[in-house]
Amino acid sequence: MISFRHMAVAFIENNGRILMQKRERHRLVAGGVYAPVGGHLKDGEYQNPVDGCIREIEEETGLKADQLDKIKLKYMIMRQKDQEIRVQYVYFMSSKSDTVVANDEGTLHWICQSKLLDLQMSFTSHEIIKHYLTKSTFEDPIYVGTVDGQPTMHFVKINDFE
Repeated sequence: MISFRHMAVAFIENNGRILMQKRERHRLVAGGVYAPVGGHLKDGEYQNPVDGCIREIEEETGLKADQLDKIKLKYMIMRQKDQEIRVQYVYFMSSKSDTVVANDEGTLHWICQSKLLDLQMSFTSHEIIKHYLTKSTFEDPIYVGTVDGQPTMHFVKINDFE
């Protein structure tokens, strides 16, 4: 039987840098590699995943909602791993502050956008960043990304037909 895992992550920009977390090796998701800040949605957050994303940002960085600006859902990624469909809501935003606090999930680093693709990160995160930096703009509509067995990431814009 197929189950679902819903997650929300954020690529947070401040002065041309993006906040990334070098995840502890023992972490279940993206252990030992760089990842955007975020995590699993809780009950009550499925209808508004931005709420879960902001909760995770506060828990993992200490940044408060009033320090975040231009919050925009840019990608919804779907991937099957074994008998689980993973749905990831990917937000891009800016922060008025670059002061963050330590957490037990990994170490936080502000990385220049030009260096992001050099980081060791999950396939999914790498493909999102590559697409965002080369084929998208902040103003574009939301993209849905799916991963096939190659692996290859396929992106399609969500557009209303009416």
